[in-house]
Amino acid sequence: MEVLLEGRAPIRFTHPDDFREWVRTHKRREPVEKLLSAREAVAQYVADGDYIAYDFSSLTRGPQALVREIIRQRRRELWVCAEFTLHETALLTGDPVCLVPALNPDVFLCHVHQADLFGNARIFGTNLFALEAATAAKKVIVSTEEIIDPGEIRQDPARTTIPYFLVDAVVYAPFGCHPGGTPGMYEMDIAHFQEWFAAERTGMDRYLEQYIHSVASHTEYLEKRVGVARLMELKRAAQSELTGFGVKVISVGLKDNALARVLKVDERSLVVKRAPPKRAVPPSATSKQVVAESQPGAKPAPESPWEASKLEAYCLGALLKTPELLYKADRQLQDLGLPKLAPEDFARTELQLLFRAFTAALEQFDSDALDHVRENLDPALEPRLTALIQESDVPAATDARAVDDLMARVLQLRKDTLKEWVGELRFLEEAAQEQGDRARLYEYQKEKIQQMKALTQLDQALARKSRRGETLPRLGMR
Repeated sequence: MEVLLEGRAPIRFTHPDDFREWVRTHKRREPVEKLLSAREAVAQYVADGDYIAYDFSSLTRGPQALVREIIRQRRRELWVCAEFTLHETALLTGDPVCLVPALNPDVFLCHVHQADLFGNARIFGTNLFALEAATAAKKVIVSTEEIIDPGEIRQDPARTTIPYFLVDAVVYAPFGCHPGGTPGMYEMDIAHFQEWFAAERTGMDRYLEQYIHSVASHTEYLEKRVGVARLMELKRAAQSELTGFGVKVISVGLKDNALARVLKVDERSLVVKRAPPKRAVPPSATSKQVVAESQPGAKPAPESPWEASKLEAYCLGALLKTPELLYKADRQLQDLGLPKLAPEDFARTELQLLFRAFTAALEQFDSDALDHVRENLDPALEPRLTALIQESDVPAATDARAVDDLMARVLQLRKDTLKEWVGELRFLEEAAQEQGDRARLYEYQKEKIQQMKALTQLDQALARKSRRGETLPRLGMR
């Protein structure tokens, strides 16, 4: 090896014992929600003089949204350590680069394909030393292309690259590597890089003003400085070359995505051939109005509800046969910090209508609730009602396990419905992004994150029941 220049210079060193003590006193082991904006994450976890590391480059999976935010907040005297980071160092300091061994960074920045609200993060494709750097750093900020359900992490834990207990903040940042690319999701923006590299030769001031200081956030940067049309070009370029990582949300082709949006279904339903869920019926609509509007002049065939959803049928059948279970279930849901049961917890329209008729019957005192439902129900729904009652084996409310059994099913029912809705929101996001509809895109993103938080609450409730040894009972049916 040829030594071009050598000499003495300061180096940041943290004694291993000091680092271990810092981790013991500052890192929380229990899972807590860590979703922050880029502005909040940098303000809270990056300080002047910090030693910053990340595991890739400006070209591929570099945490560019976080780097821009650090510059925007004018952090000073930073130490930068990683492989392939020459261009970022020029952005941050403008000085020549001296490569030294990484030790214990103050902050590790990492952009990933998927992460949940707790910080469990997945990287697909090339990965240099993300886990090692996350383990060695005092603080870890993860930016992610997609927020996913914690349940997905538990179903396939081997895909987790960085576990939650190493992560301090999660930042939702679609296209967070731009102008770099994320393998399998979008290609690097070569034209932008040409502008960047030219600025390094002539001076960075104009570039920094145009792409960082003149925009308030990563989202504004994408909208005002990149544009939806260009982002979609980069996305299509990556998908056309994709060979697949074994993850459906990434490896599904562009044609399948487009078809799924047209059909308003999750792309996975194109594989399993499941009918798309119906959205909730407006509260103002009566059962007769909805049936008449949806199938004018004809009554639906009296199919068994088990063909549609055994879980939905079990829950509604239990409530219809034993109305007092609804009060107990609602109380337990509220004790868990969750809303009461609602028609929207059922995907099929006829079950929503039956549930609405049932709750209305419970508010009157002139007759038995089930009799009131039958007297006021549209005749087209009578076969569904009869099948629900006859085909379910539900224990009496006096049975000690009856409420627990129903609660387990209700929690699972709500989780399934929320997951369907999150899947629909993803497609609505993509459609709004392609159409350049910024207002709707923000609305869908906000709603999706809200639903992901609701899913997290449900997972925690189900985990508590599991720790107490309560397992889901088999569905009772004849």
